[in-house]
Amino acid sequence: MGKIQKPLVTSVAITAIAAVTLQLPGTSAFAANAEALEGSGTAASSETTSSSQTVFDTSDGHEHSNPSANTGSYGDIESNGVMGSTEVPNVQEPEKSQSPTANPGDGNGSTPVPQADQPAVPAPEADPDAGASLQAASPRSSDSANPSKKSEGTFKAVIGEGETSKSISFSNIYRLYNPYSGEHFYTPNLDEAKKIAAVGWQWEGTAWVSGSDGTPVYRLYNPFGGIHHYTVNAGERDALVKAGWRAEGTSWTSDSSRAQAVYRLYNPYSGNGAHHYTRSSAERNALVKAGWRNENVAWYASGVSTQPIQPFWLVMSAWGSAKRYWVQGDTAIAKNRLITAAEGAGYLAMARQDGSVYTSPAPLANGTVLLAEQNGRLCTHDTGWMVTKAYSGALHRYYVMKTAQGYSVAKTGLFIIGKASYYANPSTGIVATNQYLAYKGVWYHADSAGVLTLVRSGKIGWQNPAPYYQVSSYDVRTVGSGLFSYKQKSRLPIDATRSQAVEIFIQTAMSYLGTPYHWDYALQPGIGVDCAGLVQAGMESVGMQTPYNAYDHYFNPWQSHNADNMWNDPRIMKVPVNQRRRGDIILYPGHVAIYLGNDTVINAYPPRVEYDSMWRWKVRGVGRLFI
Repeated sequence: MGKIQKPLVTSVAITAIAAVTLQLPGTSAFAANAEALEGSGTAASSETTSSSQTVFDTSDGHEHSNPSANTGSYGDIESNGVMGSTEVPNVQEPEKSQSPTANPGDGNGSTPVPQADQPAVPAPEADPDAGASLQAASPRSSDSANPSKKSEGTFKAVIGEGETSKSISFSNIYRLYNPYSGEHFYTPNLDEAKKIAAVGWQWEGTAWVSGSDGTPVYRLYNPFGGIHHYTVNAGERDALVKAGWRAEGTSWTSDSSRAQAVYRLYNPYSGNGAHHYTRSSAERNALVKAGWRNENVAWYASGVSTQPIQPFWLVMSAWGSAKRYWVQGDTAIAKNRLITAAEGAGYLAMARQDGSVYTSPAPLANGTVLLAEQNGRLCTHDTGWMVTKAYSGALHRYYVMKTAQGYSVAKTGLFIIGKASYYANPSTGIVATNQYLAYKGVWYHADSAGVLTLVRSGKIGWQNPAPYYQVSSYDVRTVGSGLFSYKQKSRLPIDATRSQAVEIFIQTAMSYLGTPYHWDYALQPGIGVDCAGLVQAGMESVGMQTPYNAYDHYFNPWQSHNADNMWNDPRIMKVPVNQRRRGDIILYPGHVAIYLGNDTVINAYPPRVEYDSMWRWKVRGVGRLFI
């Protein structure tokens, strides 16, 4: 989050606009009253908008949907009904990108306040008339999600109900965070919390625990701003209802023994009156430092420990992605650990540091691959061969090893089982079958069982006939050391056709265009090359192992005249000039060039490598490297 942005409009102005937007009877008087209440210190003047988007509305029964609306901060009220000076929450649709998007964390102050370089994410405003597409802008709830009261007025816990010696029941108050708007939502209803989390709100476990004996905490919903507000102040509740908010009854109670304070904070520049609630004084102080207004105590929590729940799988399918989380019995998300069937998960699964469960194969630091299905189920196959489509959608072979924890991982890379060699993809663990593959510069063929056979020639398919120079996907040998040990690496695919080999040969030569001409040089492009060195570089790029190399070309006097040596080389086929074709070499007395077609050649001739007419010099003959 960081520092709060300057407001676009004042709270009083927003309230007045809201009254006009609603077009409610008496709204002008309400707007005027809001100005009068500003800073009065009365209950009705308190800042009162809620910490989250529309989550449940008992009058309409809205559907839960993906988070999107940008609201803002959250705050506190004294449980005795006396609050600090606040603004009446705005019933207008919220301004975009004005509110801090801080995620205060898990309710215990463990998550740091976001810094100023974390921008707010603009999102669509909620519009009751926009249809289903915009209804998805904020989660809504149903009547069934509304906590009820017993006939004698005590709070009926939705989950985690436990009796004390005074017959007081307790309920977890769940907290969820909208990562796109910076809002939080609070509810004692586990089913409602699950639904909201499923559409994209982040699960943050239990914010506090509420007892059944105490002052009611009211919940209200702004149908235009798409947010909720919570208050113990009946006057504040009534003022909001008059302004167009919908009362949703009692959510929970403020503990009568005042065991643990829950603080309320307000973002004065959010544009919609959003508040935040926390029992963490450290979290409260961090938000105040960032610009939020401290409104002291909103109400009191019971101070008892989180009530245990039945662990469950939480599946989020918002924004085109699907993630799974395991919510533990203490309501926290399992993180960075193995989840077991004994916990009630039904199978073994592995949670990452952020709590999301692996739902596809993942490489591990030890060089193996963790095999996980889309539902998070880990492989538990015994050590040995396995053929399955569970991890890729198609049948593949794996060699797996059972770990001491009960799950299995797949071997990767080149490995030996018995006397046979195999290769498995380092990212997926899939064993290669029915294909050629290169491993550390060496080519292999994998048969239908995955057994590897070395391809010694480095070439399959088309090949020059003996005794002419053979092409290969392997590099030629290195001769000498230092500057003149340079060589071109083979760029030839193992299954290359003749035409592919010709084009690689020519493209290598063209990479030398403009390179200075230097007698007896066969170095890299831009450094220097002569006519024979240019042809030699092209031959090396298709893996032709020849007597011609940069080292001997410079230091061996015999190779000072390699153009003539190529004319006399029996491993280069000679063809009539009128049968020349692309990729042949044109041989001249003391010179050689590469034929491109249309009587054009590329050659190294002082001062540089360039294009020329093949008839610039008297042609001696044509050599064919690719037959």
